[in-house]
Amino acid sequence: MAKLKLSDYFVKTHQDYHFDELFLKPGNTLLRLKKNFLTLSNSFLEEQLKTLIQELVISNSERLDPLQPFASGEISDLKCRFVAMIPPVTNCAEIILRKNVNHQDSDFAGYQELQKVLSGIFEREDHLIICGVSGAGKTTLLKKIMNDFLASERIVILDSFMEWGQLPARWTLLQESRGFFDGRGVISMLDLFSFSLRLSAERFVLGEIKYKEMEVFHLLRNVGHGSVLTTMHGSNLRDLQARLGSLERTKCLLIEANYTCRLLE
Repeated sequence: MAKLKLSDYFVKTHQDYHFDELFLKPGNTLLRLKKNFLTLSNSFLEEQLKTLIQELVISNSERLDPLQPFASGEISDLKCRFVAMIPPVTNCAEIILRKNVNHQDSDFAGYQELQKVLSGIFEREDHLIICGVSGAGKTTLLKKIMNDFLASERIVILDSFMEWGQLPARWTLLQESRGFFDGRGVISMLDLFSFSLRLSAERFVLGEIKYKEMEVFHLLRNVGHGSVLTTMHGSNLRDLQARLGSLERTKCLLIEANYTCRLLE
């Protein structure tokens, strides 16, 4: 298995088991199959797995080393997203693979009823946060809303990694970079924000608000370049406001269980 690429191992494992999620550590592979779990043994050694994970991360134009011990990206052959970790952030090399959920338009119950409301939000240039749990379809719905309402606008997208696919010519994607091992080449969210102001955007999109993106979200809301669209983990206004502070001129669209959409009031 020494010469086997991780992507080959993942493809072969998926062909055999059709997993929804995979957790890989030295000697052990855990698969989530719908609601059940299956444990398999593997022959990956610690240093070997660390090297293979680093090769996969580098192929995604990301960085993984002791000073930046976690990274994420995609495996296009499987339409999966991965999160990779090495010490010191974990006690051993580990990679988690999750299949992208391909939501259909019909999955988002209540979306059609929100058409006039969403149109009004964009006409007033209010900001929009799409919230929900992991895998709820936040990014998918964000892309759908952008294509349905904003396809003709000049949009600048700021994100941590590339998962947007083909974009309309009017849209520009700016990506963070963690730089090299020696610290050169780092491009932060604040760097992207400063550069984005030169691009004459009618509207901004922030891929997801986690932690460091909160400052950029508030900066983007106050530059006079139209509204901001983003996604965020959360399920009620109280939690969102506790993390963000002011929600002035900001509407929150929640994706609940069964992919039901509703505006939080």
